Amino acid sequence: MGAPWVLAFAPLSHWYLGLAQAILLLVVVQRSKTTQHAAMLGLGFGWAAYCVGVSWLHISLHNYGGLPSWLAVLAIGGFCLYLALFPALACAALHRFSDSSGARTAVPYNSLLWAALWTFTEWLRGTFMTGFAWLSLGDALVDSPFANLLPWLGNYGALFLVLLCLGLLVGLIFKPGRLVSASALSLASLLCGLLLFNPPETRSAGALHVAGVQTNVDQSI
Repeated sequence: MGAPWVLAFAPLSHWYLGLAQAILLLVVVQRSKTTQHAAMLGLGFGWAAYCVGVSWLHISLHNYGGLPSWLAVLAIGGFCLYLALFPALACAALHRFSDSSGARTAVPYNSLLWAALWTFTEWLRGTFMTGFAWLSLGDALVDSPFANLLPWLGNYGALFLVLLCLGLLVGLIFKPGRLVSASALSLASLLCGLLLFNPPETRSAGALHVAGVQTNVDQSI
């Protein structure tokens, strides 16, 4: 399920695929029988997503670093397994702390919990031990209709708000109710309000002409 994650980013920029996968993961994890199973779902999702997304490292390690191809593959697989620990943590925590009682507050609470957990683990992956923020879903929003949220809220703030809104909308489909409807409507109104206004900093300052000079030296040297 995680392999198409890379399609959400440039140059293909199918940003909606990343959001759809994140929400689908929310639904699947909530239906998991155990926390361990939820963690394994997150681990498998992350490992597939990052293995495809950072496969270019093989060129750096093998072609230019001189590492044997099989050892480069093992190194990338191990590195991606480490990166997958972060979505695994998010999925395990969601299953452990989500509300499965069926109460009317369950959908807003679970949507808020998932948006907070996914955003936090994305931030943690990008900062822990200097971090590796590659393939952070908030980056894909720059090519989406939600791009105007980025100057207001930044990468993680915009991602949190969009995931929360999508979680409420999905919850409205499966478990409609007044509280869910009111929450989704309020959040959608906030999103629309932020999207309608451009911060002054984003206005064009005119063209800037630059020139680049690069020596004709092979990259392997």
